[in-house]
Amino acid sequence: MFSTVDYLDLAKKTQKYEKDAELARALGVSRPCISEHRKRRYGMTNETAVKVAALAKIDPVQVLIAVNIERAKSVEEREAWKRLAIWAHLHRNEIARGMGEEQRLTEKAGIEGGN
Repeated sequence: MFSTVDYLDLAKKTQKYEKDAELARALGVSRPCISEHRKRRYGMTNETAVKVAALAKIDPVQVLIAVNIERAKSVEEREAWKRLAIWAHLHRNEIARGMGEEQRLTEKAGIEGGN
């Protein structure tokens, strides 16, 4: 399983950024925030996780699960998030189809944002 730091690196590589300052600017956070996160002194917010996923061009669920695994306060909570990661991986095709159907229905109904 990837850590949130791995996903930061993937986003940086995918966008061809050379410096964390470029990544921080794209994420709307400070460069020291990225540095503190790399040292595991600062947890990633869900909002930042979604932005990291967009920059890395991956499903945000992957990054959100990593964030919550790292944020978990107990072994049981951490294991539950890991099981969810496995479940999401095994069912990714059905999830993608469902998301596509939701978007199609939302667009048909003229609703913005899908919520």
